[in-house]
Amino acid sequence: MLQFNKWKAFSIFAIIIAGILMALPNVLPENARKSSPSFLPSSPMTLGLDLRGGAHMVLEIDQQSLRKVLMTQLRGDVRQVLFTDNKIKHKISRGSGGEIIAVISDPGEVEKAGVELRRLARPVETGFFGQGVQAPEVDIEQSGNRFTLQFSDQGFTDRIRRTVEQAISVLGNRLNPDGTLELSIQRQGDDRVQIQVPGVDDDEIKRLKGLIDKPGFLQFRLLCDDQPSQ
Repeated sequence: MLQFNKWKAFSIFAIIIAGILMALPNVLPENARKSSPSFLPSSPMTLGLDLRGGAHMVLEIDQQSLRKVLMTQLRGDVRQVLFTDNKIKHKISRGSGGEIIAVISDPGEVEKAGVELRRLARPVETGFFGQGVQAPEVDIEQSGNRFTLQFSDQGFTDRIRRTVEQAISVLGNRLNPDGTLELSIQRQGDDRVQIQVPGVDDDEIKRLKGLIDKPGFLQFRLLCDDQPSQ
């Protein structure tokens, strides 16, 4: 038969009682937790999907649509750089592969156009573990007075990464604006976002899906610089 010293037995019983007190909020109703002593935890243990059920959703970036949007933006950037900023006359079109083609009208402005367009090829980090390997975001090819612009593989991958980061931020603000929902939003792979919400019923899951599908809305408001004195 095992025998313990009194201090060992007391320590064992103290640890057991402390464990029971720490776990007590998990079985008490909410009104009882609010009136419980301050040294007890004020909220129950957070349980995951395996114990409570809930919603598990995985969202994926539509890379084809993203590339179309990026190429449209790139076309606008080319027009901004050439005409709006530098008044360089040109003709702009889309190639069969979606690339942007800019043809400079004045041969004397070709060199200047090349300098200005290459400003769009900002470097992006492609190395692992912070090695700092850089590559241009946009590939630019020149043939005479003709410039062809296309997102590089590294540049497109970087845009996907940034889009996922923006999506995580937007989803967090949209699904849990007041911070009261037990919500987990994190990256899964290169182009996916995983959302886990434990303990929600079918109606709440439907509401969350509606918030995810809700289109974004950007609104500008004109503010008056001269405020009246009080």
